[in-house]
Amino acid sequence: MDLPKLKGNIRIRLNQFEIVVETMGKNPFLNGNKLASFYTAFQRNDDWKTLTEKLNSTGGAVKNVRARQKCWTDKKGEVKKYNILEAARMKTGGGSNNEKHSSALEERILY
Repeated sequence: MDLPKLKGNIRIRLNQFEIVVETMGKNPFLNGNKLASFYTAFQRNDDWKTLTEKLNSTGGAVKNVRARQKCWTDKKGEVKKYNILEAARMKTGGGSNNEKHSSALEERILY
């Protein structure tokens, strides 16, 4: 019997999420896979390791670098998907929306 595929539950503490968004704002190369001559993959991995250690010291779940990267990627995708769906709904002339609205922190992810 096949089990239903569960949607990922992206859970991160608010204080940890604030730290990640702030760090991504300060270092935009950490956010993606684009590298430059002055920012190498080694430096990016080292920065992720530093960020992971900082997040693990704030309490909550202790995760490794890969888990923190996946959490960030999933959260970023969730926010972008919600933003696209909201924009499409507004184009169709839909009425008021009772769903959640993006927080200021989530808006920082998009822009």
